[in-house]
Amino acid sequence: MNKSDSKMASVRNMLAALISFSVLISSSTAESESNITVVFEPESAFEAVEKETFRIIWFTNSIEEMDRVEVTTDNTENSEVTYYSQPMPYTANSPEEINVMLIDGDVTYYGEINMTALFVGFNKLHMEFFDKNNNSIGYVTREQKVYLKGQALTDAFGYGSAVIQAFLYFFMGATLDLQIVKGIVFKPVGPILGLFCQYGVMPTVAYGLGWLLFPDDFNLRLGLFLNGCCPGGGQSNMWTHLLGGSLDLSIMMTTVSTLAAFGTVPLWVLTVGPTIAADGNFVIPFTDLVTTVVGLIFPCVIGIVCQIVYPRVIRYAKKILSPFSVIILLYTFSFGLYAYFYLFSIMTWKSAMAGLLLPLTGYTVGTLMARLFCLSMRDAIAVGIETGIQNTLLSIIILTVAIEKPTANLAAVIPGTNTLFTPVPLFIIYIIKKIYEKVRGKEFRK
Repeated sequence: MNKSDSKMASVRNMLAALISFSVLISSSTAESESNITVVFEPESAFEAVEKETFRIIWFTNSIEEMDRVEVTTDNTENSEVTYYSQPMPYTANSPEEINVMLIDGDVTYYGEINMTALFVGFNKLHMEFFDKNNNSIGYVTREQKVYLKGQALTDAFGYGSAVIQAFLYFFMGATLDLQIVKGIVFKPVGPILGLFCQYGVMPTVAYGLGWLLFPDDFNLRLGLFLNGCCPGGGQSNMWTHLLGGSLDLSIMMTTVSTLAAFGTVPLWVLTVGPTIAADGNFVIPFTDLVTTVVGLIFPCVIGIVCQIVYPRVIRYAKKILSPFSVIILLYTFSFGLYAYFYLFSIMTWKSAMAGLLLPLTGYTVGTLMARLFCLSMRDAIAVGIETGIQNTLLSIIILTVAIEKPTANLAAVIPGTNTLFTPVPLFIIYIIKKIYEKVRGKEFRK
């Protein structure tokens, strides 16, 4: 063996020794923290709902003589301890009814803890026991989950959004110019460019922003990444219409990108997802993806059939489309804000920045690439808006299926801020456009 091999062997032996020592230390720590058994009643107190107050009885079979206990929590914003008693010896005459079958051996001490669940999230309850000489004789930690109180409200908003979107797509299908669609099919530069921007640029941008803004928060990174992987949402067609873009191209791009989501979303999540979370245990809700596609295409097809059978419906649909788009905006920013109001309590400047930068990057990149490929301004507007707007509802569905609550509620802050800030640049452009048209006395379309 030469000197270099000898040095390498010494390094390997040293690393092995360090690893063995760290394992030994962690094992001894685990043993020291498990030298006392404590049972809690009711167990449901550790999976509480916001604003719920509950009384917990703890008991133990420890033979160590207990004099006092200290009870603390990690985060008083999620839940707080309002009262706790000192250890009391348990006898047959004790007033508390305890299910002694939950613990091996005889119950020796018991006590009471009063807690209040405050806000959705995770918390940990810590209990440390001391003897008469103030020596620690045991330490117990118990995780607590606090669930969202208004879950039914957020679900109602989602179902209401689906119904409104169905009507919107009917009106869009009824106003769809079939001759323009035929031309797009034979010259599919726009849809192909949109697919590249939607599933090439946006997931990459979301992944990079996630690590830049949330290097230590897995929930927010995952929420941002999933949001960037999703297809264009229904509002992309609405904003394209309001800003004078090609509605026919926008609807075509939305349909194509939603169909492509069957392959692209699972591909991105299964390949890149494990680098965001160590275990990579994600479940792709194919049923929800199918429902989204059907919910998109079916009303649109009905609208197309109606305009073929009853050509007069085109005139009425065009009159309804703009005011109905405004109704959707009012619905989103009234009921939607109310249903997801809890997100404002956990929103930070970083999550707000993520919610603004992701769509803003999409608008810019999509529009510039469309102009680079010599598309008209109307087509470029459609490509830019379709790239920047994601189906945030689908990302929330994926989060809900892939991650248990309340983690999903916490990760939803990114789709929430994205929904909130996505229309901001478009609204500003819309106001500028209207002022320009008012001053020039003509509609801005090229």
